[in-house]
Amino acid sequence: MNKKKQLVKLGAEKLADLLLDVMDHSDYANDLISRTIATPKRNLLRFQQKLNDLLDGLCFIYWKQSFDFADELRLILQDLKATQISPEQGLEEIAHFYRSDASVMNNADDSSGCIGDVYNSDAQEMFLAYTQACTNKRRVAEYILDLSTNDEYGLRDTVIECANSLPVEQQQWMVKELEDMAVIKQDDYKKRRYLYLVMTLAKQIGDADLYSRTYEAAHGEIGSAAKIDLAKIYFEKNDLDEALKTLETIPNDDFFVQHDKQNLLIEIYQAQGEPGKVEMILRSQFRACRTVHSLESLLNCNPELDKEVILKEESELMLESESFYEHEALFLIHCELIDKAEAYVLRHHDKLNGNAYGALLELVESFEKAEKYLVSSLVYRSLLMSILDRGYTKAYRHGAKYLKKIVKFETEISDWSPYEHHEEFYKKMSETHKRKRSFWAQYND
Repeated sequence: MNKKKQLVKLGAEKLADLLLDVMDHSDYANDLISRTIATPKRNLLRFQQKLNDLLDGLCFIYWKQSFDFADELRLILQDLKATQISPEQGLEEIAHFYRSDASVMNNADDSSGCIGDVYNSDAQEMFLAYTQACTNKRRVAEYILDLSTNDEYGLRDTVIECANSLPVEQQQWMVKELEDMAVIKQDDYKKRRYLYLVMTLAKQIGDADLYSRTYEAAHGEIGSAAKIDLAKIYFEKNDLDEALKTLETIPNDDFFVQHDKQNLLIEIYQAQGEPGKVEMILRSQFRACRTVHSLESLLNCNPELDKEVILKEESELMLESESFYEHEALFLIHCELIDKAEAYVLRHHDKLNGNAYGALLELVESFEKAEKYLVSSLVYRSLLMSILDRGYTKAYRHGAKYLKKIVKFETEISDWSPYEHHEEFYKKMSETHKRKRSFWAQYND
């Protein structure tokens, strides 16, 4: 019998007593149950009161407390969600929540970003629902404009995205208001803020000319990232030629935007029916970053490609290369080419970086499982020396475990050439780190 059926079997009165007991022992349960049994009107009062109480008695929120505080803000929003107010009133209440950002951020360490996420994600989701339900679209535009132009902490950045649900005439009205504000405002920061909002609206409307002239007014010459935005506007308007022409002006050595440029080119070539050009880009992306995902993307674009042939070619190139990347060794593992992965790591054993412990641990787990003890020992050495060289005491227990594995594997390895023999490694390591008593204590435990 599942738990739900068991609880139903208890009966209403017994279950009610149980819930009351849970409420006494859990603040979260108390909040959830109180919200569930409250009327919609009562939940609105709960939202308003909790938000006001929170701001009135706000003490400084340190980093460790920020995660719990973010959850507290989410619970306040849940009270608002449990009401049955009109969209117009919902906009007013969620706007009130947004306006709490100054009080919160002046009293919080949000270096984790978790508090900002509540405003930019959870609150924005509710704001969007109210904007879509509200019939007075001009009023919605006014709320978006007011909140977006008075954003001092970056917690309202996503509000402007809600304008995408408005009719074009309301978006154009917002553009005119923002352009007028930018002309009047003397403060450069505010002026750039208004122009940024205009550019965001231009992307939503699909107005490439508006985007171009606004960008130039704010920043001067149009840069590569802005050209990507322009090309996207043209692409979404199905002006493929203009989109391509814009992308062609982006230098190939501007690596910051190359990934976005290539992905947009793929969409354009697919729309134009150019599979050969799509394959060329996907092959280039795969070779630049060999992963299972990039390989699958390449194979999916052309069913005639032979996976085994590609893997043979690429693994040979990797083994000839002077560079080493942990993710490429993992790629070989994921493709079930354990022998190739072993050869790749052995060739570049001197480039192993023990600080990349996440990738190395996944690698060595596969090698160990395949009973490849030599390469496993070399990887464990790198992990161990990273811990000892840094004197990272919190990880000494892991280092002790790695050394025990290295010692254990030594009996399974008959030929160490051309790599440093275990005895020589152990002697140098123990001499260099002989004073790390807490490490040796854990090793000898």
